[in-house]
Amino acid sequence: MEGYTPEDRELLREMRRVRRSQKGKRLLWSLIVWGILAVAAGWFAFSRYFVLAVAQGPAMGDALPGGSVVLFQKYQDGETPQRGDVILFGRERGWEIKRVAAVGGDEIDQEENGQLTVNGAAIAGCLTGWAEETPERPFTVAEGELFVLGDRYALSVDSRDAEFGSVELDSVVGAAKYLIWPAYRIGEVN
Repeated sequence: MEGYTPEDRELLREMRRVRRSQKGKRLLWSLIVWGILAVAAGWFAFSRYFVLAVAQGPAMGDALPGGSVVLFQKYQDGETPQRGDVILFGRERGWEIKRVAAVGGDEIDQEENGQLTVNGAAIAGCLTGWAEETPERPFTVAEGELFVLGDRYALSVDSRDAEFGSVELDSVVGAAKYLIWPAYRIGEVN
């Protein structure tokens, strides 16, 4: 009994098939490796400039309903929060999201009807003032600190409360830029 000897054409065809198969595997692995590297580089760049946070509770009202996922842009060197910015900052009990009402050097007062003012200008709709145990009024925000309020003044625990107090600039992470969730509210944060 004689053994089978393939012809040269058959050998060449089989060698091409094996090479194509190996090329396909190399291409697949290259795509996987480059994909992982691209995701890692993207995540690194994203985490350098942005942070995601979830708004908890009703304090931020319609701007950021409870359960909203928000994209915050981190402050870079030399950048500081401005009045009206919605900021993310760290506290002992976790992260907080509030709106900046006053910055260092601003004077905050409460009129007889409960209206809060910053540098003599009324904060629209804020008729719920400080708790009784807060400092004398008018109150000047210290340099390097922020006076923050929730958008729903009656439901928010914020800088009007003596225990909460002012927020140090060092604890601020960034300003809210985009509302990502719920889907029907996607867009810029006002």
